[in-house]
Amino acid sequence: MTRRQWLVVGSLTLVTVTLFIALAYVLLTAPSGANATVSQPRATYAAPVAAVTAQSAYGLAREAALAWQGDAYLTSASASWPNAAEGAFREPVAWVFQFYSPSAGKVNIISVEGGQARPLRQSYAPYKLSAIVPEAWQVDSPQALAGWLNAGGGRFLRAHTLVDVHASLRYDKSSGGVVWYVTGLDSAGEEAFSHAVNAMP
Repeated sequence: MTRRQWLVVGSLTLVTVTLFIALAYVLLTAPSGANATVSQPRATYAAPVAAVTAQSAYGLAREAALAWQGDAYLTSASASWPNAAEGAFREPVAWVFQFYSPSAGKVNIISVEGGQARPLRQSYAPYKLSAIVPEAWQVDSPQALAGWLNAGGGRFLRAHTLVDVHASLRYDKSSGGVVWYVTGLDSAGEEAFSHAVNAMP
């Protein structure tokens, strides 16, 4: 092997060793998946000061439900804001609650609006429904909406002219907890943004 060939082989070997050393350094010093920290987006939206919240309306709905059946318990709550903007979440909104009575085997849908509870309909339930107990429901609707806004809902509102926002409180079988599901849907029904908020942080 000539002197020139030795120089070429030596240079290639040096480059290869250097690359391996650099790669080993990156692998050994990079944080693992379990320990790596991800910067969280800064919360820019505060919980709106709403005239009526889910929890404030729940008291009236519960009274009506217990007058219907003494063993009735809450299974879901929901409300909608058509053509929503950030300021719309402060305005009074109708809240719809679903109660289940094990003894009757029925559900009763009760609406609360304008300080009054009004039963909407009753129907038989094919199976027992999971209860939403007060201890598992610590996050009220304004905090759930703020979570949606900060997770990307605020950007979604700014990016679309007309957006309908729907919030529902339900028992989540997979986690065994109560979760807020908030969804924004544009007027054309083509784009949506959803976010889940744990009701017991």
